[in-house]
Amino acid sequence: MRGGRYQWVRAILYGLPETERELVLKQFQRRMPEEWEQYQAGLFTAFREIDTHGFCTVEGEWRASLAAVAVPVRAPVSGMYLAFNLTVPSYDTSPERLKEDLGPRLLSLVHNIEGMLGVV
Repeated sequence: MRGGRYQWVRAILYGLPETERELVLKQFQRRMPEEWEQYQAGLFTAFREIDTHGFCTVEGEWRASLAAVAVPVRAPVSGMYLAFNLTVPSYDTSPERLKEDLGPRLLSLVHNIEGMLGVV
């Protein structure tokens, strides 16, 4: 689960029912303790961002040249938990643009799709 490349994984994990999320995270911690130590802070930061804004962001964590924003779908679609992700060149954006423009726009898109699918 390396950085921005997997920002969507953070969003999908957030979207899981709490008991299922806890099981997955416990398995991650147990089976990959070194990776858990390295990525747990970013994972919980992403969860707090989703709690606050409805989306999570990352800039330069996986590759210095990439930034990303991800939004979890609020209910399963055909039994699957999904997230939408937007990755952009970091030289063409800023943390402010991710949080104030791209994140809200992706969130709006996802909410529109959820409405069309009737999942919320």
